[in-house]
Amino acid sequence: MLIFKPDMIELIKEKKVLRNMIYFAETQSVTDKIYKEMILTLIVKDVNILSEVCERGEEPGLDLKSAALSDIREVFAEFFNPQTPAWFNSYAPSKFEKNINFPKYNIKMQELCSLESPQELLDGIIDFYKTFGGGDSNNCLAFKWDSDSNKLAGIDIFSLDRCNIDDLYCIDYQKNVICENTELFLNGDNLEKRANNILLEGDSGMGKSTLVKAVLNKYYPQGLRLIELDKQEIIYFEKIAYEIKNKNLKYIIFIDDLSFETNETEYKIIKSIIDGKITKQPNNILIYATSNRKHLIRETWQDREGDDVHVNDTKNELMSLSERFGIKLSFTSCTKQEYLYIVENLLKSHTINTEEIENENLKEKSLVFALKYNGFSGRTARQFINSI
Repeated sequence: MLIFKPDMIELIKEKKVLRNMIYFAETQSVTDKIYKEMILTLIVKDVNILSEVCERGEEPGLDLKSAALSDIREVFAEFFNPQTPAWFNSYAPSKFEKNINFPKYNIKMQELCSLESPQELLDGIIDFYKTFGGGDSNNCLAFKWDSDSNKLAGIDIFSLDRCNIDDLYCIDYQKNVICENTELFLNGDNLEKRANNILLEGDSGMGKSTLVKAVLNKYYPQGLRLIELDKQEIIYFEKIAYEIKNKNLKYIIFIDDLSFETNETEYKIIKSIIDGKITKQPNNILIYATSNRKHLIRETWQDREGDDVHVNDTKNELMSLSERFGIKLSFTSCTKQEYLYIVENLLKSHTINTEEIENENLKEKSLVFALKYNGFSGRTARQFINSI
């Protein structure tokens, strides 16, 4: 084969096809054409020159298409022919919609499996690559760094915390700003304005991390993806940027609870990434970081009154990281009234009507819960809802 893995046909033949088809049908399939979908899944999860060209948002050249069409015809001749065992095409899985949390992926796969000619299938695969890219994780919305394989690894979509941005209350200003910035990021290639990296800082429990996750849930159909990094993994940023910089998708690097002690130096890497290196931050990467500290780097009175000859230089260095973020969104603890407002709306979203709320004195119970445990915050409101 010229474009897809040279041993793809041999790989399929060598596998215990029937056993693998049953496993695929029960765990991954989204159509009733199990055998065809299994073969096509191997193709769309292949990483090859065609997938890389499409991921860059480019149109494959005529010669590349011709070579790929030759491969597709070989696949058709080998697998999609009258000699294919009828049982392979009639197996009915226990349940469809295995990737129901990513319906766009399902639809594209269903469309692909409905195509009947090599040329139509090639056009469908090119469209698939342009939308999702190639590789094992092209049906993932979020990623993390795998130090063992030294590359990004997809996070199972079923394990994601799928937050709805409409269920976040009392942070309307922050929601508007981050949504406007994210939309500019997704649509700003042809605009003069550029999206900014964002630091979400302030009191805990007020939705900083949840808001970032909700942004992914709102905008992933438009090609947004998220890469979660611990601060210790910041050292891999350049490797990550190299891996994704030529892709047509847009990525948010999400660093939660970002803060440093004065003896930690990883913050200098972020400073250099955001604003300092001769090479610019890739256009398809933004950094959204959260922190309970306003200045990110711990500052002590000794830092202000110590034996450093240039005290102001020390203070500026400690404050310089937070100043590199183009947008800073502040979160403050909510008032009693705001807390009750959050509780009331969360109760409604859990299909508990207003009459039941009043009859059961749930508002009063929510106040007792807040005073007994973690105070007035959005997190406390959700913990109370979970407790009833």
